[in-house]
Amino acid sequence: MVSPRVERLLSEAMLKHLPPGQAAMHVLDVGGRLGALINERRPEIQVTETPNDLIAVDRAQVDVVVAFDHGLDADLLANAMTVLRPGGRLVVLSIADDPTPEQVEAFQQHGYTHVLVETAAECPLPVGVLMRGERP
Repeated sequence: MVSPRVERLLSEAMLKHLPPGQAAMHVLDVGGRLGALINERRPEIQVTETPNDLIAVDRAQVDVVVAFDHGLDADLLANAMTVLRPGGRLVVLSIADDPTPEQVEAFQQHGYTHVLVETAAECPLPVGVLMRGERP
């Protein structure tokens, strides 16, 4: 559990990984934790909130999948790859974890490119891990 201030800081860190200036972008918010903030900051973006199940979403129709305070697991990686359009991004933030080489490998094993795994925020100590990969 983190304070609302730290949660806001972590959410803002995730928003920096949305593609800039793309009109008519469709973001799928796994767990529904970021939708309101995305709409506040980038009202042109269409946000669809979903529980942890991505299977009901149309294939290759989503520009970005975001998952706040979500563990990195094989189901999320595989299902996000299915719903993302080519060039789409998966952005995951886990508050409880630290960056590891295994997280990079997990993205790569599921076919993601341009993988980034880094500390989510410094406030003042490092908090969480932010992970991002793109569908080729």
